[in-house]
Amino acid sequence: MNIGMILDKNFPPDIRVEKEAKALIDAGHEVHLLVFLPRHHKKEPEEKIQRINVHRVLHPRHKMSSLKNRWNTIKHHVTFINPYWAINIENYAREFKWD
Repeated sequence: MNIGMILDKNFPPDIRVEKEAKALIDAGHEVHLLVFLPRHHKKEPEEKIQRINVHRVLHPRHKMSSLKNRWNTIKHHVTFINPYWAINIENYAREFKWD
């Protein structure tokens, strides 16, 4: 079973997420963690850390124009759903067939 986890910051370090992912892996699941990639970070966009498949996407403020980012922020405050994040989650869930 493929398990998708989402973290709205970079990984590592986050010991709570790491412990939860390790418990799922020890139970026989494949864990994929979707996180934001800071703009000037030297990490690879995708890598495996302690058997956790980490997928990094640029934060919307680093990827979108200022106007699009403001519109995304307004939508987020009104609907409590970040459209940029939702699209990335949907794409990764479909690609890796997360359960």
